[in-house]
Amino acid sequence: MKKGLECYVAGKDATESHKSHMNDIQLSQHYDQEFFEIKEQKLLTWYPWVGDDYLQSPDNAKLLVVGESHYNNKSNQDSNINSTNECFTRKVIKKYVFSDNDSNRTFDTLKKNLCKNPQISAKNLWPKIAFYNFIQDQMHGLKKRPQAYQFLSSWKTFAKIVNILKPSACLFIGVTACNYLRQANIGDHTIIKPQEKINRTYPRNISLKIQNEESPTKIILIKHCAKYFSPELWHSYLKKNMPNEIEYLIS
Repeated sequence: MKKGLECYVAGKDATESHKSHMNDIQLSQHYDQEFFEIKEQKLLTWYPWVGDDYLQSPDNAKLLVVGESHYNNKSNQDSNINSTNECFTRKVIKKYVFSDNDSNRTFDTLKKNLCKNPQISAKNLWPKIAFYNFIQDQMHGLKKRPQAYQFLSSWKTFAKIVNILKPSACLFIGVTACNYLRQANIGDHTIIKPQEKINRTYPRNISLKIQNEESPTKIILIKHCAKYFSPELWHSYLKKNMPNEIEYLIS
């Protein structure tokens, strides 16, 4: 097993629970052989973050958080992290979640959204969840937006990730991906849009029966955490719509 942030090396036994210690941080590499195979299919650029406690978490409380995309420009602090490395997402999380010197509005607000109790730190939260960015191409400039073809192909990647991680719920940071689900044609689905907005955004609840999966996947899409955001309101919404996952995270 390699130390630090180096990812799983294909060819080693992937049946064991691999751990990569980043100082006092434990990152599970249990699924990295399967991530490698998706990467070889040109569907995945960066390996997802999988907290070391995710594998042992209750089957009804496995949360996969899905960001939208990585951004990079001269003013973006991510620019000093090598985005061509398959561990890029994991390095970004280490930099902004586990460092006392750097911060990221999306990650900071996400933590408040999931855990209302301020005494629960990000270092307690992230070992329990999995995370990856939906769009597997880096956006060069904060004003750049993913194109339709990128959203469509990303649903196919999502289906592969779900097949591997078997989450009980998937929380999307941002609602745009929902607009492309029907056209992506990855399985039967039902979309429920509540009648009331939260912070000027309609959340979406989706039940998605991915092809070859035994049971539907629960998906919740919320307003992007980097925008104007009330963590208290969204926490209440998530507590109502994915109670098992929230209860586990705050335990």
